[in-house]
Amino acid sequence: KFGLSPSKLENAIAEHLDALGIKFERQKTFRNAKGHFCAVVDFYISDLGGCIEVNGTYWHCDPRVYPDGPRFESQRIAFQKQQRKSEHMKNINVSVADIWEIDFNNDPIGSVRAALDKLEKQ
Repeated sequence: KFGLSPSKLENAIAEHLDALGIKFERQKTFRNAKGHFCAVVDFYISDLGGCIEVNGTYWHCDPRVYPDGPRFESQRIAFQKQQRKSEHMKNINVSVADIWEIDFNNDPIGSVRAALDKLEKQ
């Protein structure tokens, strides 16, 4: 698999999705028409035709904390990777809803429901 081990934040979100009765696939790999690897998403929800991406404040440069974008090379790499992933998902018509670490920490169930609502509307 190309994905990383799920984070504590991802595990917490999985628990909320389970509690809501949402069926999902974790660390789903997407490939292009030639079968080449393109992306791994945190949660793929086939019933909604979309995915949820979990974004940590530091690694994904939450614009509320990093309004000028990435400050460090590690952030730039992660930020660029996330942008490529989002573009790929858009190109294959898979909706993406983000859950930011700050939002989850402030309102766990509300942030999960907001992401699901976004996928339902797309």
